[in-house]
Amino acid sequence: MARFIRVRATFLDDVTGAPLHGAHYHARLYDQDVLRDDFLGDAPLSPRGTVEVLFASSSVRSRDSPSETQPDLYLVLYEGTHVRFRTTVQVDVDLPEPNPGVSEGAARLDLGVFRVR
Repeated sequence: MARFIRVRATFLDDVTGAPLHGAHYHARLYDQDVLRDDFLGDAPLSPRGTVEVLFASSSVRSRDSPSETQPDLYLVLYEGTHVRFRTTVQVDVDLPEPNPGVSEGAARLDLGVFRVR
């Protein structure tokens, strides 16, 4: 049975501190691997500049990382089709266990707040 992880991050304007948002902003979540990074999902930014991407923990295993259990996660922020920002890679992330008290059943992982120039 697949475990689901809900990854969250917030993007703020570096100068004003205001949240980045609007239909033209979305972020994609990746797991960095040796040969090819795994695309885990994407989502738009909320009015608060927050993105939440839901993925199955089994998605981090691929041909170049068949036994991986601790992914190297990063987000790419797009403004339209243009890459606006890329977060640093968080190496060997311990994936949380599902929270039985949460109705969606997905474990939650917050990657933090990123200030974007």
